[in-house]
Order: sequence, then structure tokens, then C-alpha cells
Amino acid sequence: MRASLRMNFATEGPAGGRRGLIVLSLGIALALGCGLTHVHLQREIQIAEARADVLARRAAPRMDSGALDEGRLRALRQRIEASNRVIAALDHPWIRFFDEIESAHVRGIVLTALDPDAEKLGVHLAGEAADREALARYLERLGALASLSDVRLSQHEWREHQGKTALRFVVSARWVPST
Repeated sequence: MRASLRMNFATEGPAGGRRGLIVLSLGIALALGCGLTHVHLQREIQIAEARADVLARRAAPRMDSGALDEGRLRALRQRIEASNRVIAALDHPWIRFFDEIESAHVRGIVLTALDPDAEKLGVHLAGEAADREALARYLERLGALASLSDVRLSQHEWREHQGKTALRFVVSARWVPST
């Protein structure tokens, strides 16, 4: 005859109950730890967002009424226009221009000042000439430069310094930037 097979998956006795309580306790402790970590991280996020708001308020431009008044707008426009003039002046090919002026050198001429106006495309050259002939040759050389037009003598006077006489002059011209 056949022996009957009996299967019982439930543990018998108090040992199975203790293991179950241990696993249950560990599960509850793990869930509690996760919950506490979540609460802690939420608090840190709130603190970080509050700090970001404070920094954003500090970085935002301060306006009394929320809009710029006419005086502030006018001052701001003037600053922007001045900045644009500086940028435009820096954009000109200065080195090439100075090289051309130097190439017009004539013996007996000493250039003492060069005053370019990039905005109006004008230039004033001041200097001293040993005599009128040197000044005339210098004016011819300047007039032949491709970067200058309307070259004219705007001031001149004889000066005596340490026993020597010199012809001081100012030449005005229109600057023609190369393209």
C-alpha cells in the first residue's frame, strides 16, 4: 500500500513566529527611516528655495515704483550712447592710420600732437616746423595720403624757444577710413 504524503508549509512552533516578528520589525524600521529621510530632504529643499529667493531679490535691479522715471531713463540713454561712442572709436583701424601719418614725415617737422575724432572723422595735427618750406612739403605729403582729405593749415605762429625759432602749426583734415 502506498504511504500518503502530507505537506504542511506552515511552520510549527514558536521559532517561526519569532522570525516573522524580526522581519516585520526590520521592515517597519526601514519604512520609518525612509519617511524621516524624506521629511529631512523636504526641509532642506525649502531652505534652499528660500535662499534662492533672497539671492534673486538682491540681484534684481532696485526700482522704487516698479518703473524707471524720466530722469533715470535719460541718464541710462546717455550712458548707453557714450558706451556706443567708445565702442565705435575702438573699432577704427588706428594702427594703419598712425602708420600712414608717420609715412608723411618730412625732415624739419616735429609732430607734437595728434587728435583724431573718430565720431566726426576729423583729425588735428599739431607740430613744429624748422621753416615754411618744410611745412609746405609736409602739407603736400599729408594731402597725398589716401586716408586724409581736405588737409588745410588751420593755425600757425612763429615761436622762439631757447634762442631758436620754430613755426608752430595745427593742421586740420578729414579722415577717410579705409574699407
